[in-house]
Amino acid sequence: MGRITEETREYIKSFYDKGLSIKEIAKNLGVSYSIAYYYTRLRDRGFASPGEYHMHLLRKKGYSSDRDYEREIARQRGFKSRKEYEEWLAKQRGFNSCREYRKFLIEKKGFSSYAEYESYLARQKGFKSDKEYKEQLAREKGFGSHREYIRHLTRNWRERLAEQGKASKKNAKKNKSKRQLIKNKPDRVMSKEERLDLIRQRTEQISKRRELSGIVEED
Repeated sequence: MGRITEETREYIKSFYDKGLSIKEIAKNLGVSYSIAYYYTRLRDRGFASPGEYHMHLLRKKGYSSDRDYEREIARQRGFKSRKEYEEWLAKQRGFNSCREYRKFLIEKKGFSSYAEYESYLARQKGFKSDKEYKEQLAREKGFGSHREYIRHLTRNWRERLAEQGKASKKNAKKNKSKRQLIKNKPDRVMSKEERLDLIRQRTEQISKRRELSGIVEED
């Protein structure tokens, strides 16, 4: 759901109080049906924000967070992880990476950066600040704090770099061995005539050495 101004929200509530339908509100204000619904019917149902309603729906389905839900969707569709599924989705939509696709979605919703989008999400989900929201996300992933989660990411990043370095050295050694084999390998296979000629030459060389050493047998 895209971002809307406080003024638009007030208009939605005002039109709703005047008896306009969700469809009419959406048409008159140029917003989507889902946005008009979020800021009208949800209020009547006791939800303070779209984020609160979203979490209600997740819990109703048995999930404790967005990430739990996304991981389950990825698993059901045959992917090992949520990240792998997101990368596949991004490429299906013509983007080179998940990061590029995510940036496109954020800009499409009217945000200039991911940090601005996170601030918006934090407010929508009832958090007082970005920090409080990040701490909650870290706990959902099983970490004691956001700082601990960042240390975990940093450690994984360093381990991946080390593994890539080892793989690069191993490949370099393998490629060197291949180059050496190619260098020592004859350019082409000798023909039958060339092999016979080589045998004759070697036989003559052996005979000459025997003559010189005085061990040539008399016929």
